[in-house]
Amino acid sequence: MKLTNSQLYQGREAFQRLLGEKFPVLTSYALAKLAFEVNERLKVLEVVRNGLVEKWGTPEGSGFRVKEDSPNWKQWIEEIETLMSEEVEVKTGKVRIGFNVKAACPSCGKVIDMPFWIEPREIMALEPFIDMDGLG
Repeated sequence: MKLTNSQLYQGREAFQRLLGEKFPVLTSYALAKLAFEVNERLKVLEVVRNGLVEKWGTPEGSGFRVKEDSPNWKQWIEEIETLMSEEVEVKTGKVRIGFNVKAACPSCGKVIDMPFWIEPREIMALEPFIDMDGLG
């Protein structure tokens, strides 16, 4: 599947939360494979992004920062937008996720199917990576 660097970057936190949930073994395996591939791409993206911060920013503390009032702001924005709009090929396809996850019942402790609760903003960030069973 083709994704932009921006989609990868925006989905990283929601994806990490998703990896903390319990799913059936094949879903967990598919998520782990996708996470590995996405994390490798994010490492490269972070190296390039940090290089742009060093290129256009000014030293601040132990690193660099590009300030909005900097004369380099426009160049920084142009280059970061170009970087983030770049398409990358992710070989692992979307992962299908059900509406329920295995979880311990709060009252009896038995492992049962429980509704999978996720915030709409997380679904928006995860949309490029997952399909929810029963949804369009």
